[in-house]
Amino acid sequence: MRILHGALRAGSGLRHILPALAILGGAHAADYYVSPGGQDTDPGTESSPWQTIAKASATMAAGDTVHIMKGAYRECVKPAHSGLPGQPITYTAYPGHSAVIDGTGVALAKRGGILGLVDIGNKKHIRISGLTVVNTMEGNAAGIFAAGCEDLILENNRIANTGASGILTYQCSKVLIDGNRVQSVCVRGGQESISLMHTDSFEVRSNSVHSTPPSLAGKGGGVYRKEGIDAKDGSSRGRIFGNHVHHTSLGIYVDARGSARDIEISGNVIHDLFSSFEEPGAQGTGNGIVIASETAGIIENVRIFNNLIYNTHFGIRLAGYGTPGHPVMTNVTVIHNTLYRTRRGIELSNRNATGIVIRNNLCCRCTDFDLGIFRNSWGDQARMVLDDPTLRVESNLLDVPAGAGRPWERDNVYGTAGFVAPEAGDFRLRSDSAARDRGAAAGGAPPFDIIGNPRPVGAAPDIGAYEFAEPPRP
Repeated sequence: MRILHGALRAGSGLRHILPALAILGGAHAADYYVSPGGQDTDPGTESSPWQTIAKASATMAAGDTVHIMKGAYRECVKPAHSGLPGQPITYTAYPGHSAVIDGTGVALAKRGGILGLVDIGNKKHIRISGLTVVNTMEGNAAGIFAAGCEDLILENNRIANTGASGILTYQCSKVLIDGNRVQSVCVRGGQESISLMHTDSFEVRSNSVHSTPPSLAGKGGGVYRKEGIDAKDGSSRGRIFGNHVHHTSLGIYVDARGSARDIEISGNVIHDLFSSFEEPGAQGTGNGIVIASETAGIIENVRIFNNLIYNTHFGIRLAGYGTPGHPVMTNVTVIHNTLYRTRRGIELSNRNATGIVIRNNLCCRCTDFDLGIFRNSWGDQARMVLDDPTLRVESNLLDVPAGAGRPWERDNVYGTAGFVAPEAGDFRLRSDSAARDRGAAAGGAPPFDIIGNPRPVGAAPDIGAYEFAEPPRP
């Protein structure tokens, strides 16, 4: 499957929200080493390492790094001290080694009802890199749990077989979650693979999130639906980009539950999502990208662009459900996304939404509808675009016949998508695609497509996440 994300350069000013995270060049005060064969009475050097990560945690100060050598460590990783700006305290796997933090039989600390095998509480300037975190046993036990932290980097870790979320942040700020593999998590409950709660100024990028199917919920026979990447409870000022999410119940979810502002969702590949027990290979029953508030909330300034979504139920949904429902939603832009084999392509079903732009998206083989603009959450009360001068639905490529009685389809384009090889996961455009040079040039089209090609190449932008590029000459 072809997945590249050179288009990450196309982000808005949000990519500058984490300046402190980029400063990793400060000199180390010390380097320490841990190995299962070491002794905590040794000096913690490469030739005479400590045995436990706990010994390193108690010792390290700002700028220090512990290099964790190969083996399984059955202990909770709990930083005892904070770093300083440009001098994080770093926990990292020794180069070329597999350092496994194994929760089998490990008693975990509980804070606020959540447990964490890697447990970071009220610390600043901490970096966790290259570790394998597995086997939390309790239903409320996450792999990596951070609460009350600032300037936190979680990168290139592998998390699997956790009772709750693989990675969970709560009341944190300046968070980078980068290049992690999160799979087969939430095995003892619902929750999400990567969850940000009350988190401000974040980037979730280049992570692989998959293989978290629904499960039965106890004796009642209900279903636990397990989601991919969630930013909720007022998480704001963040980017979710370049991630690959598949075989979960929901791909990416912004749930305000308060106030969710200034969020960018771009360059993600989301596919084969199942909210019940259908066999993979059928058209999915899960949701690709959802923006909503399950309680009262305000959602504003959200940009969704350059995403590829296929084999789902909903592709992109701006929803009105929740209690009391239909939260205030304003200035949400959905542009240059590609949707294939969804039942419902792009849906706006929030009657309190204003300033919504749905432009230059490519919807192909959507069985219920390509575009749905409704007054309610059930999709049975059509909303006339002309009723709301702040709503723009235009220049989307639809492969359904024109004039089907849908009032929002007037200003769109009809034709064949012309993908290179969609069944093989290649959604680049062929030269004969009806999407070529048919997009609207106005409205802030991102200057790069999902794989880094400049946009536009021709007279106008191509519709969808991909800009056509001539194949290289032999």
